[in-house]
Amino acid sequence: MMLSQERSAEEYQQALVDNIEELEGLSRLTENILFLARAEHQNIAVKKTACFAQCAGRKYAGLS
Repeated sequence: MMLSQERSAEEYQQALVDNIEELEGLSRLTENILFLARAEHQNIAVKKTACFAQCAGRKYAGLS
């Protein structure tokens, strides 16, 4: 979408920063899912909380 029209260097740089932040979040999500899968497979006790969903909701609502 960023390439649909000409943008300033600052706008491209900000888009890259935003993409990196999103990729880092997806990486953390993937690691968490893998951890849960491993824990379930090995019957490891995991303390479950609703924090992740609440934190993600705040992020996408622009509150964090």
